[in-house]
Amino acid sequence: MRALVPIASLAALLAGGAGPLPPAPAIEPAQGGWEGLSGRVTELEAAMAALGAREEGQEIVVDLPADILFDFDRHEIRPDAAGSLERLRRIIAAQPGGGRVRIEGHTDSVGSDAYNQRLSERRAGAVRAWLAARGVAGARMTALGFGEARPVAPNAHSDGRDDPEGRQRNRRVQVRIARG
Repeated sequence: MRALVPIASLAALLAGGAGPLPPAPAIEPAQGGWEGLSGRVTELEAAMAALGAREEGQEIVVDLPADILFDFDRHEIRPDAAGSLERLRRIIAAQPGGGRVRIEGHTDSVGSDAYNQRLSERRAGAVRAWLAARGVAGARMTALGFGEARPVAPNAHSDGRDDPEGRQRNRRVQVRIARG
């Protein structure tokens, strides 16, 4: 019998387009056959698309808007964030070799630097705790807070007026998943 190729490896190859696929593995009927594999790959692709995941070098990067995960000025995860976090968990689980996961909290510029730093750390820690409670090995994950130090959009317009849309984009938790 030929060696089985882990489904996570195939999903990673298909998702990353990393070279040619290995020869077709022997898949036992108990594993769901090719139809089961196809379904799991499709599920992974759907999870990545739903979260707007992108590849940067050897990482998969997911930006989770803070307003989806948390109420304003809070770090407790909202119950309705479970769907997005479950998709994230599936993407992490599909990476072969147990790659490192870096969870980075970010804020807008409203509030003091020290307050925003603490809030970003608590938010990153809350996402880490949620994932750990659902089976992602804690040793794989690092949670960091960057406060308002790494904006992805201006917090104010060039004339100094507030930019609510820019501030909203800056309030996020970014997850960087190393490819195995």
